[in-house]
Amino acid sequence: MTLAIGTPFIPDATQLKPFVAELWLIGGIVAVLFAPLFGRRGNIAGGILSLLALAGGIIALLATGGEPMGITFRGMLLSDPITVYWKLLLMVLKGPK
Repeated sequence: MTLAIGTPFIPDATQLKPFVAELWLIGGIVAVLFAPLFGRRGNIAGGILSLLALAGGIIALLATGGEPMGITFRGMLLSDPITVYWKLLLMVLKGPK
C-alpha cells in the first residue's frame, strides 16, 4: 500500500518575518520559565526577562514592520498594516502597570 504524502512545508526566512515579534515573546516565556532554576531570585529575574522580551518584541516589530505584506504560509496568514498596528497596540498595553 502506497501513501500519498506531500513534501513538508518548511518556511524560509522571508515568510517568518511577520512572526519575529512573537518569536521574541516565546523566547521570553521560555526564559522566564527557566529563570527560577538558575538563581535564587527567580521573581526578579523573571520580571527583568519578561520586560526584555517585551522590549525585544516591540523593537523587532517596529524594525520589520510586518514585512512581507500579503498572504504567506500557503494562504494561512495575512500580514497587513492593521495586524502590525494591533500587535504593537497589544504589546504596548501588555507592559508593566
